[in-house]
Amino acid sequence: MNRLVPLIVLWLIVVVAIACVAQEVQEPANATVDTVSSMMPNGVPTEIVMPKGLEKASSIRKLKAEQAKATGTRAQQIAFLLAILGSEYEKNCSFLVRALKGCDSRLSHDCGWNTAAFVIGLFQRGDKKLLKPLLELGIKSDGALSEILGDFYADTLVQETSEFLDDIRSLPMPIRRKVYFLAGGRVGAEWVQKN
Repeated sequence: MNRLVPLIVLWLIVVVAIACVAQEVQEPANATVDTVSSMMPNGVPTEIVMPKGLEKASSIRKLKAEQAKATGTRAQQIAFLLAILGSEYEKNCSFLVRALKGCDSRLSHDCGWNTAAFVIGLFQRGDKKLLKPLLELGIKSDGALSEILGDFYADTLVQETSEFLDDIRSLPMPIRRKVYFLAGGRVGAEWVQKN
């Protein structure tokens, strides 16, 4: 009986060690899903829950672990979150701008209203150089993308008038007309609702 106790204890230690290793191997994928959904509970960049302290460092590590294999909207969500967390900002911002420029191409399926929303989110957090690519996108937009851009253009025209006008002056007239149309549609719709 005395010989059996050490064997049982050893067996329990081995089982616990194996369970711990298995949990560590599975943690990054599950943890990243939780990180994205915990930081963007509604999946949109306007409602962000920012982690603090050690949780921020852990979130960055988990997001980076998934970034290399993520595609489509998931890759954009991760790039946006890493950018606002201050992790490789330029790299992640550039990734989102390239995806945004893919909206000009009929071949791209990785662009939509959410792509514009991520870039708009970075602009609203202070990256003013993103205004021009957002303005350029207006010419090719339709549907939900036109709606989000129209709201953005109208808000930016009112809140940051001189910057908006400076950037739009450098664009060709067809793009300017479309941007004005999209911004005016929002302003006009609000006027109709009030009157």
